[in-house]
Amino acid sequence: MGQRKMSSQVDDTVILGDYENHPPDTANLALFTYFLLGIGCILPWTTFTTAVDYFEYLFPDSQISRVFVAIYQCSFFVSLSLMLRFGLHIPSRVRINAGLLMLLVPMLLVPAVNAFIIREDADRNNPLARTLTLILIGLSGVGTAAMEGSATGAAGQLPQRFMKAVVSGGGACGVLVSSLRVVTKAALPQTPDGLRTSANLYFVVTSVILLLCFVSYNLIHRLPFMIHFTALRAAINEEKSEAKLPRRQDLETEVTSSLLVNGDRERAEGGGLVATLATVKWYAGCITLTYIITLTIFPGFLAEDVQSSILKDWYPVLLICSYQWSDLLGKLCTTLYIPKLLRTLVLGSLARLLFLPLFGVILHGPGAFRTEASVFLSTCLLGFTGGYLAASNFVLAPKLVTFAQAESVGVIMDLCLGLGVSLGSVSTCSFSWKKLPHYGLILALHLLPEFQKE
Repeated sequence: MGQRKMSSQVDDTVILGDYENHPPDTANLALFTYFLLGIGCILPWTTFTTAVDYFEYLFPDSQISRVFVAIYQCSFFVSLSLMLRFGLHIPSRVRINAGLLMLLVPMLLVPAVNAFIIREDADRNNPLARTLTLILIGLSGVGTAAMEGSATGAAGQLPQRFMKAVVSGGGACGVLVSSLRVVTKAALPQTPDGLRTSANLYFVVTSVILLLCFVSYNLIHRLPFMIHFTALRAAINEEKSEAKLPRRQDLETEVTSSLLVNGDRERAEGGGLVATLATVKWYAGCITLTYIITLTIFPGFLAEDVQSSILKDWYPVLLICSYQWSDLLGKLCTTLYIPKLLRTLVLGSLARLLFLPLFGVILHGPGAFRTEASVFLSTCLLGFTGGYLAASNFVLAPKLVTFAQAESVGVIMDLCLGLGVSLGSVSTCSFSWKKLPHYGLILALHLLPEFQKE
């Protein structure tokens, strides 16, 4: 499709035809690249959290995993908020490339910090090394905001399978990194030198994967499929009468019914950012609540609050790996079935509040609840439900707005994800596990009446 200027009165039939009758995605190269982008979005975050045993060795008695979560997610949230407010006029290709480069730098510098500052066991807890590591984590949060928000927004303007690819890529990233960590930990001796060598190799491999994302993403823009949608996006962006554009739900062959406040769609079609947020508020709220619960437990609880006399230092590594596999399985299950009613997603998100008392019992309850089997089972359920609900909300939300608003919805959903992760990070640092179940029940009792009003 060439660069054509649309008339002031947009013809829905033309837009529908342009959206449905696109060139084929040659060998699914564009789809695979968006899957890679999904991996690259989460890669640095998963890298730091999965290497928790290495960083706990470097910086003992500092609750380093919780500090990592707080710094990374807060920088992500602030950066994504600024991008939503001021950065959407910048082409998504520029934002994605900038984000990839900001992610690559920390992955290359962490091994350098280890090599030049922490030379021997006596250098553990080095203030300079710890400060530099935390700065690099903050930079990773900024890069993730630029890349993930842009990739999710761009996928929202492509066929539905591209959003599924991005979200599934995030789950695959967790599996890839945690599995790689298990292999390197098993292949090298469990000595300070072996731990350092395995972690450095881990960051180098991660850097190679980010480079692959960078090259693949820039090459797919030569495909006719991507040229078509880039031109369609440019044509629609020139059109100021967005209210006349069809919703994404009308562009998909599979229509999804949902519970919405009367008039939400109409306000979104004629309004700005606030009206768009009002349209997808329940999906955004589900994402926020899902990640508040997840980050309250993962990775801090799994890395620091449970111990095993059998698995020893393998315990947190295997728990995190189990969570990542379960999360990926949950996201992949959206290819088989996605709930058609918003009520199902909301009630499912509220039901996950039961994980707070469950893990509280595991930590403080009878010994029968503290076995390795019960912890692994609970961790897998946490990952599966979180992955399934997150993917379902991300796929359905962009279908409620116009084509031109779909990118904003993608960024809004990422912003709410970041909000949930940030609040979850704060909750796991600030509150006692003996009190968290009570906060969860209070939140559920407050939200249920509000939802029933809808």
